[in-house]
Amino acid sequence: LNSLSLIFSKYRSKIELIEVQHGSIINYPPYVKSAPIKIADLFYVKNQETIDFLKTHLCLLFQTNYKLIPYPSIKREYLPGLHLLYASTLEFNGLHPVFTDFLKHYSGRDLNVIVRLHPREKYKQPQFAEELANLNVKYSFDNSQNWLEGNKISNLIVISPWSSTLEDAYDNDLVSVTIDPAGHNRYRHLINSDRFFYSDNLMETIELIKTLYPHWFKI
Repeated sequence: LNSLSLIFSKYRSKIELIEVQHGSIINYPPYVKSAPIKIADLFYVKNQETIDFLKTHLCLLFQTNYKLIPYPSIKREYLPGLHLLYASTLEFNGLHPVFTDFLKHYSGRDLNVIVRLHPREKYKQPQFAEELANLNVKYSFDNSQNWLEGNKISNLIVISPWSSTLEDAYDNDLVSVTIDPAGHNRYRHLINSDRFFYSDNLMETIELIKTLYPHWFKI
């Protein structure tokens, strides 16, 4: 609302408006349609693909400057085993059913689950902890300020219904898996069955990933 008041202000020509990317932008509804007026003078975004998308969608009708937000430079190391980072989304109020089903049926002893809660779900950590404990899996919570800095496992697989964590992971050469049709639609431009997957059966997808990256799982 504060941004809109500035955009429509009679003093707009005297104000430099700067937008900073929060979450993913490509295929996200607020950014898809071209705006009839200039939304921002400068847009900070995460990657060139987002710049290209804005130029042909939200910012199609006006000139905007763009700058890239640099990702942190992290030295990651290979850690044997199946390491999954689950990024939650608000709408499910707990683990996604596809992820829950996988945890119920995966019998390997190499599994390590890390849960990254959406900022507005931090207070639900006891609820998630109870769910995970009932599934009898080894787990921990990632409460770092920046998950890319907090996690230094090079063979980490990031799983989420549609969190922007998936795009961050892909940009940083990690494997991503979206497990909801909404995520499939949102990240359809990235899905390649190599480093970005859509799955409604994680058991099958994890087995596929194991065949693609067998050295990750040697204990």
